[in-house]
Amino acid sequence: MRLENVEDIYPLAPLQQGLLFHSLSAPEAGLYCNQALFTLEGNLNVPAFQRAWQRVVEHHPILRTSFVWDGVKEPVQVVHRQAEFSLVHHDWRRETPEAQQENLGKILHADLEQGFDLAKAPLLRALLLQTAEDRHEFLWNFHHILMDGWSMFQVLHETFATYEAYTRGQEHQLVRPRPYRDYLAWLRRQSLPQAEAFWRKTLKGFTARTPLLVDRLAESKKGEEFASQLLALSAETTGALEAMAQKYHLTLNTLLQGA
Repeated sequence: MRLENVEDIYPLAPLQQGLLFHSLSAPEAGLYCNQALFTLEGNLNVPAFQRAWQRVVEHHPILRTSFVWDGVKEPVQVVHRQAEFSLVHHDWRRETPEAQQENLGKILHADLEQGFDLAKAPLLRALLLQTAEDRHEFLWNFHHILMDGWSMFQVLHETFATYEAYTRGQEHQLVRPRPYRDYLAWLRRQSLPQAEAFWRKTLKGFTARTPLLVDRLAESKKGEEFASQLLALSAETTGALEAMAQKYHLTLNTLLQGA
């Protein structure tokens, strides 16, 4: 790590500490690697797309962050002044649809197994696979230690808004985010006894934990088989779910997992 490329150094949030511990305990398992696969239809300006992603990485310090845990009293996160976003482009237009699907499955598996070196920024990367003249498969992978599902969609929104501006020969003004350092400083000022008292009062009367999908899976019979099913929701239903998630400050994933 070059010192001249260091912009800031600060401690980890408790959740980040846990994610770091589990990721280092089983580095080969691909823990907390978040894959997102999108089909992009229409004419894609690849240089503008690459430039938009790089612009958003430059805008958010957390997307230029790596982690240090060896030789220090406690793990710290290091914000780099510069971090190059990796977007690898493959042309699969000559492949048959069957071959494309087979190769995509292999790439998804290999990408997940690759994981991330948490000591090197940025902890996100992408693959762009052109499957037709007007269609691309876009695979984005990032480590959960950087952001959650809510932040993920904010990053996507900013990136595609920036891309649209670039294709028109314009610049997109990104809103300056509240520094993550401010949140960490606020967190360290909080009183743990007061927090415990608050949650004990809030959760008073609960006698059992909320059953989750993982509990049902654990209770299933040994040898029981499972299958997957793809459902397409209407725009109206999707909008209603998004509105409900926003109302309760949840991600769609959290809402569906709790259903």
